[in-house]
Amino acid sequence: MYIEDHSFIALGICPLNLLLELSYTADKGVPEFWLNAMKTNEVLAEEISERDEGALKYLKDIRWCRIENPEGFKLDFFFDPNPYFKISVLTKTYYMVEDDEPILEKAIGTEIEWYPGKCLTQKIFKKKPRKSGSKNTKPITKTEKCPSFFNFFNPPQIPGDDDDDIDEDVAEELQSQMEQDYDIGKPVIWDVARLPV
Repeated sequence: MYIEDHSFIALGICPLNLLLELSYTADKGVPEFWLNAMKTNEVLAEEISERDEGALKYLKDIRWCRIENPEGFKLDFFFDPNPYFKISVLTKTYYMVEDDEPILEKAIGTEIEWYPGKCLTQKIFKKKPRKSGSKNTKPITKTEKCPSFFNFFNPPQIPGDDDDDIDEDVAEELQSQMEQDYDIGKPVIWDVARLPV
Protein backbone atom coordinates (compact mmCIF):
# COMPACT_ATOMS: atom_id res chain seq x y z
CA MET A 1 0.00 0.00 0.00
CA TYR A 2 1.42 3.40 -0.96
CA ILE A 3 0.90 6.28 1.45
CA GLU A 4 1.44 9.79 0.16
CA ASP A 5 0.80 11.67 3.41
CA HIS A 6 2.49 10.26 6.51
CA SER A 7 1.11 12.92 8.89
CA PHE A 8 -1.49 10.58 10.40
CA ILE A 9 1.34 8.21 11.39
CA ALA A 10 3.10 11.05 13.24
CA LEU A 11 -0.15 11.81 15.07
CA GLY A 12 -0.30 8.20 16.25
CA ILE A 13 -3.61 7.39 14.57
CA CYS A 14 -2.26 4.81 12.13
CA PRO A 15 -3.92 1.38 12.22
CA LEU A 16 -1.60 -1.39 13.45
CA ASN A 17 -1.88 -3.46 10.27
CA LEU A 18 -0.78 -0.45 8.20
CA LEU A 19 2.26 0.09 10.42
CA LEU A 20 3.20 -3.57 10.09
CA GLU A 21 2.85 -3.32 6.30
CA LEU A 22 5.05 -0.19 6.23
CA SER A 23 7.74 -1.78 8.40
CA TYR A 24 7.72 -4.93 6.23
CA THR A 25 8.25 -2.81 3.12
CA ALA A 26 11.01 -0.83 4.85
CA ASP A 27 12.89 -4.04 5.74
CA LYS A 28 12.59 -5.55 2.26
CA GLY A 29 12.76 -2.36 0.23
CA VAL A 30 10.55 -1.57 -2.74
CA PRO A 31 9.53 -4.86 -4.38
CA GLU A 32 11.18 -5.32 -7.79
CA PHE A 33 12.77 -1.86 -7.52
CA TRP A 34 15.73 -2.55 -9.83
CA LEU A 35 13.65 -4.37 -12.43
CA ASN A 36 11.23 -1.44 -12.59
CA ALA A 37 14.07 1.12 -12.60
CA MET A 38 15.69 -0.65 -15.53
CA LYS A 39 12.40 -0.94 -17.40
CA THR A 40 11.83 2.82 -17.14
CA ASN A 41 15.07 3.45 -19.04
CA GLU A 42 14.36 3.36 -22.77
CA VAL A 43 17.64 1.68 -23.76
CA LEU A 44 17.53 -0.97 -21.03
CA ALA A 45 13.82 -1.67 -21.49
CA GLU A 46 14.53 -2.78 -25.07
CA GLU A 47 17.03 -5.36 -23.79
CA ILE A 48 14.75 -6.92 -21.15
CA SER A 49 12.65 -9.77 -22.48
CA GLU A 50 9.56 -11.14 -20.74
CA ARG A 51 11.57 -14.23 -19.84
CA ASP A 52 14.25 -12.03 -18.17
CA GLU A 53 11.79 -10.44 -15.78
CA GLY A 54 11.52 -13.57 -13.63
CA ALA A 55 15.27 -13.53 -12.93
CA LEU A 56 15.53 -9.74 -12.65
CA LYS A 57 12.95 -9.80 -9.83
CA TYR A 58 15.80 -11.23 -7.70
CA LEU A 59 18.09 -8.25 -8.44
CA LYS A 60 18.69 -6.50 -5.11
CA ASP A 61 21.35 -3.90 -5.94
CA ILE A 62 23.47 -2.40 -8.71
CA ARG A 63 26.78 -0.73 -7.92
CA TRP A 64 29.48 0.77 -10.09
CA CYS A 65 33.02 2.02 -9.59
CA ARG A 66 35.86 3.45 -11.62
CA ILE A 67 38.93 1.30 -12.09
CA GLU A 68 42.53 2.26 -12.84
CA ASN A 69 45.41 0.53 -14.62
CA PRO A 70 43.86 0.01 -17.08
CA GLU A 71 41.22 2.71 -16.79
CA GLY A 72 37.54 1.94 -17.05
CA PHE A 73 34.58 1.11 -14.88
CA LYS A 74 32.92 -1.91 -13.35
CA LEU A 75 29.24 -2.71 -12.84
CA ASP A 76 28.15 -5.21 -10.19
CA PHE A 77 24.64 -6.67 -10.21
CA PHE A 78 23.78 -8.29 -6.84
CA PHE A 79 21.09 -10.98 -6.81
CA ASP A 80 19.27 -12.80 -4.05
CA PRO A 81 19.43 -16.61 -4.30
CA ASN A 82 17.29 -17.57 -7.29
CA PRO A 83 16.25 -20.56 -9.39
CA TYR A 84 18.00 -19.25 -12.55
CA PHE A 85 21.76 -19.10 -11.86
CA LYS A 86 24.19 -20.11 -9.14
CA ILE A 87 26.29 -17.01 -8.44
CA SER A 88 24.99 -13.97 -6.59
CA VAL A 89 27.02 -11.22 -8.32
CA LEU A 90 27.18 -10.68 -12.07
CA THR A 91 29.90 -8.24 -13.15
CA LYS A 92 30.58 -6.30 -16.33
CA THR A 93 33.88 -4.44 -16.68
CA TYR A 94 34.67 -1.88 -19.40
CA TYR A 95 38.31 -1.08 -20.18
CA MET A 96 39.00 2.27 -21.83
CA VAL A 97 41.94 3.75 -23.75
CA GLU A 98 42.60 7.44 -23.15
CA ASP A 99 43.34 9.52 -26.23
CA ASP A 100 41.68 12.90 -26.55
CA GLU A 101 38.55 11.24 -25.23
CA PRO A 102 37.99 7.79 -23.73
CA ILE A 103 37.62 4.96 -26.25
CA LEU A 104 36.29 1.53 -25.36
CA GLU A 105 39.07 -1.04 -25.68
CA LYS A 106 37.23 -4.14 -24.47
CA ALA A 107 34.51 -5.38 -22.13
CA ILE A 108 34.48 -8.49 -19.97
CA GLY A 109 31.43 -10.02 -18.32
CA THR A 110 30.74 -12.76 -15.82
CA GLU A 111 30.17 -16.18 -17.32
CA ILE A 112 26.76 -17.11 -15.94
CA GLU A 113 26.42 -20.62 -14.56
CA TRP A 114 22.76 -21.38 -15.27
CA TYR A 115 20.78 -24.05 -13.48
CA PRO A 116 19.67 -26.86 -15.84
CA GLY A 117 16.86 -25.74 -18.14
CA LYS A 118 16.96 -22.13 -16.84
CA CYS A 119 19.30 -20.42 -19.34
CA LEU A 120 17.63 -17.22 -20.54
CA THR A 121 20.10 -16.51 -23.35
CA GLN A 122 19.33 -19.66 -25.34
CA LYS A 123 16.25 -21.54 -26.46
CA ILE A 124 16.32 -25.29 -26.86
CA PHE A 125 14.26 -26.85 -29.62
CA LYS A 126 13.61 -30.51 -30.21
CA LYS A 127 12.94 -31.48 -33.80
CA LYS A 128 12.02 -34.80 -35.26
CA PRO A 129 14.47 -35.87 -37.91
CA ARG A 130 13.18 -35.77 -41.45
CA LYS A 131 11.83 -39.03 -42.75
CA SER A 132 14.12 -41.77 -41.62
CA GLY A 133 13.54 -45.47 -41.93
CA SER A 134 13.21 -46.14 -38.19
CA LYS A 135 10.26 -45.21 -35.98
CA ASN A 136 12.52 -45.05 -32.93
CA THR A 137 14.68 -42.16 -34.09
CA LYS A 138 15.46 -39.67 -31.35
CA PRO A 139 14.54 -36.03 -31.81
CA ILE A 140 17.36 -33.65 -32.65
CA THR A 141 18.06 -31.04 -29.98
CA LYS A 142 18.95 -27.63 -31.35
CA THR A 143 20.08 -24.60 -29.32
CA GLU A 144 19.62 -21.04 -30.57
CA LYS A 145 20.73 -17.77 -29.05
CA CYS A 146 17.77 -15.59 -28.10
CA PRO A 147 17.34 -11.94 -27.10
CA SER A 148 17.94 -11.43 -23.38
CA PHE A 149 19.26 -8.76 -21.04
CA PHE A 150 21.66 -11.41 -19.75
CA ASN A 151 23.50 -11.40 -23.10
CA PHE A 152 24.93 -8.14 -21.69
CA PHE A 153 27.33 -10.27 -19.61
CA ASN A 154 28.71 -11.95 -22.75
CA PRO A 155 30.07 -8.95 -24.68
CA PRO A 156 31.59 -9.10 -28.17
CA GLN A 157 35.28 -10.06 -28.06
CA ILE A 158 37.93 -8.21 -30.00
CA PRO A 159 40.47 -10.47 -31.72
CA GLY A 160 44.03 -10.32 -30.34
CA ASP A 161 46.90 -8.38 -31.90
CA ASP A 162 48.00 -11.46 -33.84
CA ASP A 163 44.72 -11.41 -35.81
CA ASP A 164 45.77 -8.62 -38.21
CA ASP A 165 44.03 -10.36 -41.10
CA ILE A 166 40.52 -9.50 -39.87
CA ASP A 167 38.11 -8.70 -42.71
CA GLU A 168 37.04 -5.04 -42.91
CA ASP A 169 33.31 -5.92 -42.84
CA VAL A 170 33.84 -8.15 -39.81
CA ALA A 171 35.80 -5.35 -38.10
CA GLU A 172 32.99 -2.85 -38.75
CA GLU A 173 30.36 -5.29 -37.45
CA LEU A 174 32.45 -5.93 -34.34
CA GLN A 175 32.89 -2.19 -33.78
CA SER A 176 29.13 -1.71 -34.09
CA GLN A 177 28.49 -4.51 -31.56
CA MET A 178 30.99 -2.98 -29.11
CA GLU A 179 29.33 0.42 -29.39
CA GLN A 180 25.91 -1.15 -28.86
CA ASP A 181 27.20 -2.99 -25.78
CA TYR A 182 28.68 0.24 -24.36
CA ASP A 183 25.39 2.05 -25.07
CA ILE A 184 23.65 -0.48 -22.79
CA GLY A 185 26.23 -0.06 -20.01
CA LYS A 186 26.12 3.76 -19.94
CA PRO A 187 22.50 4.10 -18.76
CA VAL A 188 23.11 1.53 -16.03
CA ILE A 189 25.69 3.93 -14.58
CA TRP A 190 24.25 7.34 -15.38
CA ASP A 191 20.54 6.63 -14.93
CA VAL A 192 19.92 3.49 -12.90
CA ALA A 193 22.83 2.79 -10.50
CA ARG A 194 22.77 6.39 -9.23
CA LEU A 195 19.16 6.18 -8.09
CA PRO A 196 18.80 6.91 -4.37
CA VAL A 197 17.81 3.68 -2.67
